[in-house]
Amino acid sequence: MYATFEEEPLGPDLLPLLGADNFMWASDYPHPDSTFPKSREAIAHAFKGLDPAFVEQVTATNCKRLYAFD
Repeated sequence: MYATFEEEPLGPDLLPLLGADNFMWASDYPHPDSTFPKSREAIAHAFKGLDPAFVEQVTATNCKRLYAFD
């Protein structure tokens, strides 16, 4: 099972407790209330202070694994 989230104020506190294996960050693009075109800023805020490898896993690697992207 995977869970996704967008703008979560408690993300930097909760994500390390829950682990990175089954979470994916979402932008909700193309909906008008999405983080786009400021997705990079939203990611920086959501993952503030977390290890870059953790951020990479939640923003890219897990999605790649789930959808079997090359």
